[in-house]
Amino acid sequence: MFTRISTQGTMRLAINWFRISLPSSSLEIPAERLPLAAEPRLVRYQHRTLSRQDNDRLIIYHFTETPPPSTTPHYVAAKDDPSLINLLIEDGFSQSLRAKHFRVRTGYVGAEGHCPTGRSIIPELYEFLKGISYRAFMIWGHTSPEWGLILNFSTTQRFIVSLEDHYIRERALGERVIAIGEGIRMDDQRKPVFSGILCQADSQKGVISVGKNRTQLTIDLGQWTLPCRRDTLLALIRDRYGEQRALTVSRQLQQDSFVTASNGRMNSTLAKDQLDEVGRIIRKHGLSTFTLPIPSRPPVMLSATPMILEH
Repeated sequence: MFTRISTQGTMRLAINWFRISLPSSSLEIPAERLPLAAEPRLVRYQHRTLSRQDNDRLIIYHFTETPPPSTTPHYVAAKDDPSLINLLIEDGFSQSLRAKHFRVRTGYVGAEGHCPTGRSIIPELYEFLKGISYRAFMIWGHTSPEWGLILNFSTTQRFIVSLEDHYIRERALGERVIAIGEGIRMDDQRKPVFSGILCQADSQKGVISVGKNRTQLTIDLGQWTLPCRRDTLLALIRDRYGEQRALTVSRQLQQDSFVTASNGRMNSTLAKDQLDEVGRIIRKHGLSTFTLPIPSRPPVMLSATPMILEH
């Protein structure tokens, strides 16, 4: 999002783009160098990895302060591999959020972190969380690249109750369900399974269908629940507590997301209010400084104000 701040049309304020100050123009990242002809290895790590092909070699970068013994330091010029540096910045920010007890979810592009608020109207049913969605970027300045994070205010909900609750279980049949904790493993060669389609269930056990082959797995219903989409939540409250309670929750969710004002009308200062809340979250949890997840743990700084772009 941009707003023009010059009458000559030469400068724009990127209202949710915040500059990142990297410690240097090159970083020492632990990496493994493997021949491309080598047998592929399926190794699970607790940290994030990223693969790159370099002529006849496969380079596997490890984003961690304690790399495996098989790695050696690999110097990377930040401007030569912007996407690698972006992921490194995002992973460092994610680790900072986790250290502050945020629940972090990473995606193919960017990530988001949320923390509990205590503002659920029905705390025995659902939890309301707020936080930040973020994505690292690189743009070219006058003489060198500049790095930053795009920050947006974000809210979400999660069910407190599991599929053992018969209201949840009835709605979940034929729908996608998600693991509450660590998921389950199909075998030693696969990553944990965190979601699937609920095919059948009794009071304690269920069967989910996973993947293109529709592999069936037995799950403990106490460790699984429905994704808490807003429409799903409100429909469940409507059935369980009545229409009036559902309307009350709906209004509260919209106000806490700044979509509507306290008088129930649309919020005319939505973008400003959400950006102000991002600032409050950053200050409250001390997120303006964090370290990159490599052995030297270099600190990076997040600017206190949005970037100003010149054209």
